[in-house]
Amino acid sequence: MNLENAHALLIGVGGDLPVTIDDANAIAKVLGDNNKAAYDPKNVILLTEKNATRENVLSELQNIVEKVKNIEDATVVIFYSGHGGKYRGSNGSDYYLLTNGYDPYDRDNTMIKGDEFSELINSIEANRLLVMLDCCHAAGMIDEKPLIKLKSADEQIVNSNIEILKKLKSGTGKVFITSCDDDEQSVILPESKNSLFTEVVLEALEGYASNGEEYVGIIDILYHVLRQVPKRIEAYHHVQRPIINKIDDLSPDFFICRVAKYLQTDEFKSTSNPVDKGQLTTLTHLFNIENSNKPIAILDHADPTEINLDNNLISKNLKGIQSLITLGETEKAISQFVDVTKTQFVDYRAQSHLLAYRYNVLLNDKMMDDIDDQTYRKELTKIARALHFFIEKAEKDLNSLTE
Repeated sequence: MNLENAHALLIGVGGDLPVTIDDANAIAKVLGDNNKAAYDPKNVILLTEKNATRENVLSELQNIVEKVKNIEDATVVIFYSGHGGKYRGSNGSDYYLLTNGYDPYDRDNTMIKGDEFSELINSIEANRLLVMLDCCHAAGMIDEKPLIKLKSADEQIVNSNIEILKKLKSGTGKVFITSCDDDEQSVILPESKNSLFTEVVLEALEGYASNGEEYVGIIDILYHVLRQVPKRIEAYHHVQRPIINKIDDLSPDFFICRVAKYLQTDEFKSTSNPVDKGQLTTLTHLFNIENSNKPIAILDHADPTEINLDNNLISKNLKGIQSLITLGETEKAISQFVDVTKTQFVDYRAQSHLLAYRYNVLLNDKMMDDIDDQTYRKELTKIARALHFFIEKAEKDLNSLTE
């Protein structure tokens, strides 16, 4: 890896989220340390607090576009820690990244529109581009009390990380990742200095998942982040799922930085857990943008039509829905139930639409910060139980037909 051609822009907005400053500083410290990631310090641009204004962020993004335009084998890392979301105005919704000193009454001049940000990111002609967005934080409490989230400083901003991923163009050598799904909060665990997402990213950048090799690959980073973030939050009865864009290339030569020297040892290699390629494939599918939570489409007003299908196939479909419920994939389970009742078990169509409606209302309440995380999970569990009841009833109906 040619570290001379490695560039980074790290943004910590500050304001009502002081931890964002610590997040950006920590990433900068690792990348610019010659004994760790080993980027040239002059190529690591840090914008925090009052320096993280709209003008400065856009200017530094443009500088990176120009710097790597004619450079072969360039690597670029962009890290943003702050608020991101959709503003619902009279003319529809626009996505914004909030910057320091933003004015809710002058959004276009004091925030960064998603289109502006994505246009600059998509203009970066680097062989390797990694963009990480750690948006929407929450504060942790000690013991095992629920995590208390911080509401957006501007309550007209609806939390959304998925919108910005949709604007970024996937392609070979491009990886975009957000800290959580739209209906979740990026959290800070008790006694931690950084958000959970940033904490895990820091470990990956130092080389904790790189098995003592010389360089940190994008494979190592994805494997560590997608495994560790959901795993570490489980004990706090909270859900946080990092979401990635569709990835066209996971080349083993897609390196991001150097492994920290203290981890480049045979001793560490003998105790570390190398990347499980099979599990990585599963993780990148599970946490892909296509599998993020979203409202369930129930706009089909056509009359249901019972069709004659093989009972074994129908049973398989029902078991598939039950498996999704068990895995906690409630949105996908309801979506499949809605689809099933278009052509099978049409007597359950009203119930499937009711569950979809309840889910959509609950998701909207969560997105608008009208309910806390604990209430959201409790109500989601009730919906999942109701779905489980209807699927069991449908299975009994099917069995009675075959007897």
